[in-house]
This record gives sequence, structure tokens and C-alpha cells, in this order.
Amino acid sequence: MPRSAGTISTSQQTVNILAISASAHCLLQSTVSRKIAIELRIEGETQTHGLGNVVNVIFMIDTFSPPSLVPLATDPMHGPQRLEVVDIKSKQITLRWEPFGYNVTRCHSYNLTVEYRYQADDKEETREEVCYDTLSLAPQHTIRNLSPYTNVSVKLVLRNPEGIKESMDVDVLTDEDVPGAVPLQSIQGSTYEEKIALRWSEPVQTYGIIKQYEISYKALSSFDTEFDLTNQSGRVFKFSNETFHMFVGLYPGSTYSFTIRASTIKGFGTPIITQFTTKISAPLMPGYDQETPLNQTDSTVTVLLKPAQSRGAPVSKYQVVVVEEERPRRTRRAVEILRCYPVPIHFQNTTVLNSQYYFTAELPMGDIKTPVPFCIGDNRTYNGYWNAPLLPHKSYSIYYQAVSTANGVSEQGDVGVGIGRRDLSVMTRSHPI
Repeated sequence: MPRSAGTISTSQQTVNILAISASAHCLLQSTVSRKIAIELRIEGETQTHGLGNVVNVIFMIDTFSPPSLVPLATDPMHGPQRLEVVDIKSKQITLRWEPFGYNVTRCHSYNLTVEYRYQADDKEETREEVCYDTLSLAPQHTIRNLSPYTNVSVKLVLRNPEGIKESMDVDVLTDEDVPGAVPLQSIQGSTYEEKIALRWSEPVQTYGIIKQYEISYKALSSFDTEFDLTNQSGRVFKFSNETFHMFVGLYPGSTYSFTIRASTIKGFGTPIITQFTTKISAPLMPGYDQETPLNQTDSTVTVLLKPAQSRGAPVSKYQVVVVEEERPRRTRRAVEILRCYPVPIHFQNTTVLNSQYYFTAELPMGDIKTPVPFCIGDNRTYNGYWNAPLLPHKSYSIYYQAVSTANGVSEQGDVGVGIGRRDLSVMTRSHPI
């Protein structure tokens, strides 16, 4: 408390004013007349004790001497006014408000903070920052590190030691930005021999309104080394509500890279890359103009074996299958669905397995690089399969199939097998009786 010293005379004795204590709830401001309370410590002497006594006296006096006293701190007059957003970006906003002085703060000791709320991961978050630009003619504050395309509610809070006043809330939507990546786990590919169906989901962080998707594809490799992959690439665009595309005209047994990215009005976002491999196709079997065997005896038939064309994987081997028919077939039907025989059965096991067919020979790919004659029923063994003599009075269908094998075709690591087949029906001659 401010103190002042002096003297004052009374009718009985002279009093020394040792100190004047003014109320702490006042502040020297201007020249006015005020009634104030003064506490005097009066030092005097008495005849009885001969010692100095200290007497406390409280009384009211008028003061007209400048400076006078006015009340000190109270609540702020009002909160910050005319709060507005003057700049909006994808990750920050800039605020501006009407400048204010002592007539609003009502105290020289005060602080100003900005409080803002927004949604993050389905949860409301609240943050507060100190505003340091409070004395300029155009005070402003920038809030940074916001999420793009997010609703933010902002207000200013003025505090002094006696109270708090707030501004009106201002709601603002941050600007759009490029989107995040399409979730890798959402990408699904259904593979076929010459096409791939691709599905995906929109990015988790869209950061705006998705306008379109861009999908680029390119062939990386093939099990079939004869394929020219230089023309196997392209790019397609899909609308925001289209998250599916069928890629056609692809090569069998080939691995393709797909790059997907989404876009907003701000541009394309982070790309995501994945790969899928088409299934290998059955080898393309050669055509036969006529079915007449090259040679035929009571127990053998000689046919011409031609090389097959690979489709997605090199031909690894050729197989000759003999099927015993219940009755002779004089002519072939105009349209006939040819079955393949993927399960090898030896001649010795036909009775046990009750099978109508058996593998009579298996030939490596290198043995049939050009058309070669092959004798069915020559009683020899080919790669473990007995080429048993044919029986008289029997009608047989001879099937010729090529096999392409490629490990790791599917993402499960399965073995892909393609088999092409040709039917060379024959009928053995009977022994003369």
C-alpha cells in the first residue's frame, strides 16, 4: 500500500503522522475530489508514563491534490469483437479481430487465447493457443496443423485477474487437399486367362470430394518368353462412384502392375501399387485336316504328332491318351466338347480303377519341335508309361494333349496347368478267323 508521512496539530498535542495507508483497491489516475480513509499512527507523550504511546486513529479527510484515486481491475468490458477468418488453406486458417485497449481489458495484465474444436477420428478434439499479436492495429493469429476439409469452430478468450470474456464462435471449413492413398487391403483382383477384374475402395483420408480415379497398368513379366510385352500397358479413368474395372486383352500367364490413385480438385493423391497374374491358357493345339492314321495294324496305330503353341507358359510335355469306346464312332459330331485328362492312369491300373482311359506315352517338349510320327501300341515305355498293344475288335479314341506348367501363377502359390487336346479316333482291325 502507498504510504506518506507528515504532522498534524490537535488542541491537546502535536501528532507526528508516521504513515498513511491508502486502500489497495485504488489507482492514481486523474485530479478528482475523493473521501478516503486514513490510518494514522500517532506518537505522543503522557505525563503518567513518560513514554511514547502509539495511537491508531481512523478518520475521513478530503483531498483535492492531484493525482486522485480510481478503481483498479475489474472484469473485461466484453470479449473480442468482429472475429473473422481472413485466410483459409487446407491445413491452416488465419483469424483477425477488432483491436482493443485498456477500455476493454480493464487491466494492464491480461492474456488472449484462441480456442478451437474439430472432429478427429469420430472424436471431438479441443485445442488452445496463446495470441501474441494483441497490440497491432490489425491483430491476427494463424492456427496451423489442421486436417484438410475439416469443420473447425473457433473463438477468442480474453482473461484478466478478475474475469473472462469470450468472443462469438466462428465456424469454418478448411480447404480441400490431395487425398490419401487407396487402402491396399481393399484392392481385389479376379484373374482370368486374358482379363483381370479390379476392385478397390476410396481413400480413408479423402481430404475433400473425390472426383475420379486413375488406374495405370503395365505388363512386367510372363511365363511365356515368346510374348512381346511392350504393348501391354495403358491407363483408364473412372468416376468417383466407380470402383471397379475389367481389364481385357491381356496375355495369359503374365504379371501386371496396377497403380491406383484418387483425385480431388487439388489434384491426385498418393499412388498405391499392386500386382496380379493372369492364369495360363491351355496350349493351342495344331489342326488336323483329316483323321486317317499314317499306318494301322492289328495292334498298332501310327499317327502324326504336331507341336502345340504355348499360351501363357511354355509347353513342358505332351501326353498320348487311349480311351476305349463302347461302340465304334463312324463320324465325328459337328460340335464336340473335348475333355482333357489331367489325372495320369497307367494301363496296368485301368481294371483296378475301372477307368476307360490310360496314358500310353508321355513325351518331353523337345521331342516334338516339328511334326513326328508316333506308333501307338508299340509295346515300349515312354517316361514310365507302357505303350501297350491295342486289342483287336476294339474301338479306340486317341487323345493327344500338351501340358504347360507354371509355378506360382496364383497368389496362393498354386501350380497352374493348361492342357490342350486333339481327338484322333481309330478302330483296330480284327484278326482273321
